[in-house]
Amino acid sequence: MGSGLAITYLAQLAAQPGRPNSRLHFVDAPSRAPVSFTLGITLDRKMEHASFVIRTAKAGDAEEICELWKEAVALAGQYEPVFRPSDTAVPHFRDFLLEHLRLESSLVIVAQSNWRLVGYCIATTERYDGYYQPCKYGYVADLNVAARHRRSGIGSALLEKTKQWCVANSISRLEVSASSKNPLATEFWNSRGFHTYFETKCLEL
Repeated sequence: MGSGLAITYLAQLAAQPGRPNSRLHFVDAPSRAPVSFTLGITLDRKMEHASFVIRTAKAGDAEEICELWKEAVALAGQYEPVFRPSDTAVPHFRDFLLEHLRLESSLVIVAQSNWRLVGYCIATTERYDGYYQPCKYGYVADLNVAARHRRSGIGSALLEKTKQWCVANSISRLEVSASSKNPLATEFWNSRGFHTYFETKCLEL
């Protein structure tokens, strides 16, 4: 992230209520020079300090990312039974992750705190073709933060880095699919400007 963007992002976050003093670090490609600043987070009426780095993921991160995914999908299954993981879910997700780590058209980034991964985001490049007007768009295939680190700015930082990646790749539209029954996901995406433009309905028979 350039210094101007870092300052702008700091100002936006600092302006949010309940955020007086913790440190965020961004690692910017291609220089990978860390950019850090201070931001406050208030949780449960006490001040907590969160230090984390946003960086590009690597193959060696796969197992930790899988553990974060398992935690997230277990929660998703509580809201919607169809999302309960199968016995082969983890190997399938690991293959999916490793595939996108290799693709130049995909972004896989992680949030790291005290040498442990506490969040990740997988974004892909997609296209509307054929039936619709041609349009390239970014798709957030997965964005998860460890339960104990939620509401600390990590999800916002992962999303901000994803938006920057989209802009750098001439992508002007970013989409995500989220369960309407998951209040955490609904609150997160709605509060960051995402709106519903298509709904999938189901009927149990």
